[in-house]
Amino acid sequence: MRSLLHRLVLIATLFIPAVALADGWDDALERQIEQSIQQPRIQETPYNILNYGAKPSATAVQNQKAIQRAIDKCSKQGGGCVIVPAGQ
Repeated sequence: MRSLLHRLVLIATLFIPAVALADGWDDALERQIEQSIQQPRIQETPYNILNYGAKPSATAVQNQKAIQRAIDKCSKQGGGCVIVPAGQ
């Protein structure tokens, strides 16, 4: 069993560099793809759960629907910040 493991490790050690050097790798295409990647732009719009029916005196379970409504609205509007004020 141990011999088999050693053989598999040896094969993997030899195989991985060979794959990296394989024909068909296009460095120019890789650079083009890397340059086209952009950070997402997330809006900073606040969505306070109190505006969706949550109450500071309620438990998280009781406020679950209001929290979900705020999250859903935030998602539909393209992002933002769901605000959960301090409570008990």
